[in-house]
Amino acid sequence: MYNLLVVDDEQYAVAGIIRTIRAADLEIGGIFRAYGVQEAKEVLQETGIDLIICDIEMPGDNGLELLRWVNRSSPHTQTIFLTGHAEFSYAQAALQLGCADYLLKPVGHEKLREAVARELGKIRMRCESVDREAVAEKYRNLWESRKGLLVERFWYDLLKRREFPTSERLQEILSTYGLALERPGGILPILLNIEQWKRPLSASDEEIMKYALRNAAAELILGSWEGTVLQNPSGSNIVLVYDGSGAYADKEELAARCERYILACSEYFYCRLSCYIGTPAPIRDLPDAHARLTGSVRSQAARPPAVAFVEALVPQPPTVLVPLSWYTELSVLFESGQCEEVMRALEEQFSAFEAQPLTPESLGAFYHAFLQMIYHTLHKNGLSVHEVYAAPVLHDMLAATRTLGDLRAWAVRVVTEGMSGLQAAKKIEGPVVEKVRRFIDDHLAEELTREELAAYVHFHPSYLSRLFKRTTGFSLTGYILERRMDKAKRLLAESTLRVSDIAQTVGYSNFSHFTKLFKKATGQTPQDYRKTRRDEARL
Repeated sequence: MYNLLVVDDEQYAVAGIIRTIRAADLEIGGIFRAYGVQEAKEVLQETGIDLIICDIEMPGDNGLELLRWVNRSSPHTQTIFLTGHAEFSYAQAALQLGCADYLLKPVGHEKLREAVARELGKIRMRCESVDREAVAEKYRNLWESRKGLLVERFWYDLLKRREFPTSERLQEILSTYGLALERPGGILPILLNIEQWKRPLSASDEEIMKYALRNAAAELILGSWEGTVLQNPSGSNIVLVYDGSGAYADKEELAARCERYILACSEYFYCRLSCYIGTPAPIRDLPDAHARLTGSVRSQAARPPAVAFVEALVPQPPTVLVPLSWYTELSVLFESGQCEEVMRALEEQFSAFEAQPLTPESLGAFYHAFLQMIYHTLHKNGLSVHEVYAAPVLHDMLAATRTLGDLRAWAVRVVTEGMSGLQAAKKIEGPVVEKVRRFIDDHLAEELTREELAAYVHFHPSYLSRLFKRTTGFSLTGYILERRMDKAKRLLAESTLRVSDIAQTVGYSNFSHFTKLFKKATGQTPQDYRKTRRDEARL
């Protein structure tokens, strides 16, 4: 049997992880908890720990500092990191320090159990037969298994313009990932544009098929060429050929590979697909080259050629764009429920549209920007679009952008239904918060999580958190702590219960943790607080 240590500064996160692990049939003899790095070190010094599940971001020393200490003081102990950060620096540091796994939050219960089971299995094998070289090989393999995902994330961030590394930093990243991009010809982007699925697919099935399309592109388009295939920021698949000028020099071979790929996609993956071939660009100019490529694709007719070299495409009239300030002002009116003002703004904008030549791309640009405004406004108010709209209303772009009249009717319907749903949600906020408060007061002895409270009132956890904070001035965690401390003070002053029993009554099974929180809240230990109240009562 193995010992497990869970480290997180949020006690509810610790409790949730422990509950998830206990629900699985794993070879775990003891589960220990710590709410900070120093407390974790104390546990490790007192107890033999085989596996740590640790958050990276914590007040004071973070999880990376703990792993450095573990590597020196308890090198046999393995660590799984849970983090909400996907930055290259975090991933690189964690993997270089030798973490066993690196999971991005939110992580599902089953995925966490699988990660723990996998690491326990590795620990068991190591205990049976292990040597220094085998351990080193394990970490090399772990790095190699993660490197593909990190390479994909690097390209994704570059195309999205999130990553602007200096020359030195760029060389460091390329060296770390083993990317040989010294060729002067630049990188060739090829956009794989899905025109139509030949059979209905669920959202999950569509993602699986896109993954299959990427694998097929790596085999049929890249072949012996060095490069990568990934999903770009807009959700389309894109091929990056590292020796761009070499591939571009033989356009017949390049087009032939794309045609074979398109034929295979039609036969095996049930989709009609086009390949748009850009022009080679140095790595620093790749975001601009990618933007030109995607812009050229959007400017084409509804039925583009199967394979197209972007430099040969006929340019279209410029797209008419509505100023960002218009969407910002409309969002304010939409959020405040000013229906007449919203309708007036829409009417003025569509009258302006009628006075100038429009391309289908202009209609599409308005559709996407308007949709983004709706998403942003609802999200700001803690609502998902699925709580307000039926799916076809927002996602039938072809029908909405067929004509200017169709787009006008769509926009009117979207704001009408959206304002109605938003105002209806606001009316029930007060009663919902009061219901949550009563539930908390009635269940202080139990473990209370944001997810459980949200499920109780049928709200999204993030929405409930923001709503509760806005209404009460307390976060959910802060309110629960406040109510528990109030009840503990009352019981200490008015009852003869043992302090340890009072701790259990207000939801703390760890007596020392309760004492620490109580002293932080009142400035006194529970025992001192009880004595003070009793002395006051005698006066």
